[in-house]
Amino acid sequence: MSKKVNLTIYVLVGLAFLALGGLAFFFAGDQNPVQDGEAILEVNHIIREAGAAHIFVGLSCFWCAFNFKKSRGFHYVLLFFFGLLSIQHWMDYMHDLRPLSSGLVNSIPFFLFLLIGRGKRKTKPDESTQPF
Repeated sequence: MSKKVNLTIYVLVGLAFLALGGLAFFFAGDQNPVQDGEAILEVNHIIREAGAAHIFVGLSCFWCAFNFKKSRGFHYVLLFFFGLLSIQHWMDYMHDLRPLSSGLVNSIPFFLFLLIGRGKRKTKPDESTQPF
């Protein structure tokens, strides 16, 4: 894929993760009915932690877009994260906890970053970005 397409994917995935992470982080308590106060606080805490992680991933995607030549190694870290996220949703689907669409939708970032990674593998890293 071309560099322009790769940058577009980085920015779109970054925007999606920032938006979803921000919603989870700032509005986690607004959607949960209060039944058992302590249990709800724990669930809200975990949702906010997941939101913070998604915000970090979104910002990391922007870093990859704006530092494209230096981003090969970190790209693979993001690919690993998206793979784990995808596996989690497929495992839930296999145990009848989530619909098929959950596994499919959460696999999109993994496959997009897999395609970008193939393009990065074909290009040589910039000599000025090598640490040694």
